[in-house]
Amino acid sequence: QPAIKSMNDYLIENKAIWGKSIGQIYISSLEGKILASTDQSEIGRNTSDEPYFKNGKTIITITETGNQFGELPGLEISAPIIDMETVKPIGIIVHHILFSELDTVFRGELHKELEVSSWGKGKPTSMKVYIVNKDNFIITKSLTEKQNVPSNTNVSSNQIIATPPILVCQQLNSEASAFYKDYTGTMVAGASVCLPLLKWTLLVEIAE
Repeated sequence: QPAIKSMNDYLIENKAIWGKSIGQIYISSLEGKILASTDQSEIGRNTSDEPYFKNGKTIITITETGNQFGELPGLEISAPIIDMETVKPIGIIVHHILFSELDTVFRGELHKELEVSSWGKGKPTSMKVYIVNKDNFIITKSLTEKQNVPSNTNVSSNQIIATPPILVCQQLNSEASAFYKDYTGTMVAGASVCLPLLKWTLLVEIAE
C-alpha cells in the first residue's frame, strides 16, 4: 500500500538524521502486525503477545527486553498513535534501544560524539555511575569502569549485585546514601535513585 511504503521510506531516510543512538523503530497495527520498520526483515512480524504492545495500545510505556532481536538486551519504548480527528488509537510506534547506548551516556562518549566542549575535562578517577536492573545485574558501564565490571552482553550469567542502596530501592522504593562495600569489596560512599517504572536503581559511588 502507498501509505505503508511512505511510512517505511520516512523511517529509513530519517533514522540516520536522528542520530547514531537511535535503534530500531517500527509501527504496528492495533492487532500487533508490524507495518513499517527501519529493519525491513521485521515487517509482518506479529507482536501482539509482547508486553510493550499490550501496554502501548493505551499509554506510553517502557519495557526491559531480552535478546528478542538477536541483539544485546535493551528497552522497548512504545506509545499509541492517535487519529487527530477521532482521537482514537490507530496504531503503535515502538523504539528499540540497546543498553549499550546507555553506556555512551554514562561513559561520556555521547558528549564526545556531540563535540561538547567540556569533554575530557575533569573526568573523575574514583567515581562510578551505573544502573542495576530488577534482577540485580549491572546493565551499564561507568566512565571509570574496567574489565571487572559485568558485561551486558549476557546479563543472565553476570554477578548479582545486592548492596544496601539497591536493597532499599527494591524493598522500600526509597533513595538512600551510605558508606558500604560495593560489588568489588571496595569501601565507597554511595547514593541511589530509584526508577520504579522499570524497578531499576541508579547508583553513584566514590571510593574512599
